[in-house]
Amino acid sequence: MAKLIEDYLKDLTAFDITDGAIENVLIQAHVIPGSTVESLTVKQRELCMGYTYLWCATTPTISGSVEDADSGWSHREGGKQTSAYDKRLLRQMGLDLLAKYGINPIKSTIHVVPRGMRVFPRHK
Repeated sequence: MAKLIEDYLKDLTAFDITDGAIENVLIQAHVIPGSTVESLTVKQRELCMGYTYLWCATTPTISGSVEDADSGWSHREGGKQTSAYDKRLLRQMGLDLLAKYGINPIKSTIHVVPRGMRVFPRHK
C-alpha cells in the first residue's frame, strides 16, 4: 500500500509533529496534501524532510511533563526532553537538505547601512 507524505513525515522523527506543521511543510515544499511518497520527486521528498527537521529543531526542549516536588522529594511524569546537540543536528540536517537545492531559509534580506551620527547643538 502506498504511504502518504503526511504519514511519512510524521514517522521521520520521534517528535510529535502536528497536522498544522505538516501542512506548513507541504506548502513550503510545494507538495499537494495526500500525495503518496512514491509519486513525489526526490527533490520534493527531501525538501519536505528538510523543512520537517527544521520544525523539529524549533520545538521546546522540554514538553508535556508534570513535575511535583516537596522538601527534597521530586517526581516527573511523561514529557520529552531534547538535548541542544539533537537540536543542532536536526537543524544542520534540515539546512543541508535545503542548501542542496539552493534554498537558504536563514539568510536575511535586511541590510543595515551605517550612516554615522550627527550631533546637533542644543538650542536654549
